[in-house]
Amino acid sequence: MQMAGNKQIGYLSRFCSARYPQDVKGADHVVFIHRDPFERALSTFINKFVQGTGNEDITVDYRRVTGLEAETASFDDFLHKYLSHEIEGLDVHVMPQRRHLWPILYTDAIAISQLHESMARIIGEDLAGTYFGKPKNVSEGYSEEWAPGVYSDRTPSNELRSLLANTGRIPPKSAFLTDRQRKRIAEIYREDLIFAIT
Repeated sequence: MQMAGNKQIGYLSRFCSARYPQDVKGADHVVFIHRDPFERALSTFINKFVQGTGNEDITVDYRRVTGLEAETASFDDFLHKYLSHEIEGLDVHVMPQRRHLWPILYTDAIAISQLHESMARIIGEDLAGTYFGKPKNVSEGYSEEWAPGVYSDRTPSNELRSLLANTGRIPPKSAFLTDRQRKRIAEIYREDLIFAIT
């Protein structure tokens, strides 16, 4: 996710992040930002395998684990071939969100879809606009008007990448988040189902 700009993200990371649990002692707010696990799994696939955003580590790991090339991975392959392995040994992007939490009291659990609005209540609209403005994400390119069956959860990522490059669009979320895939995501991320919205 990109926010208002790389300089702002760098500033937040450098000066406003906690590295250790004791770093948050005395803080007015200890924030945990979470995402719906179904949306998160799909977004990881789209961002890393279709868009190719910051994907070097996960594509190398995908090849190591499955013996297959990430270039031709489908969402089905991602869920059933890659994520079928012990999750602790996989890329950090696919770790359950709950495993990133420290054993401390969080004052605010914020859904990523409500990040800007929630942070505006905590730090004010001006700062929230600077640091947590509208995300620039491929999810804006999901098409809700699509011929069913043309593309699906089994379409290779290289075909989806070409489609995105040529049209600026990708199939609707429903083409990927089928009942079968939702069941698989629920199995993989059962500890994160508390964050499910969809």
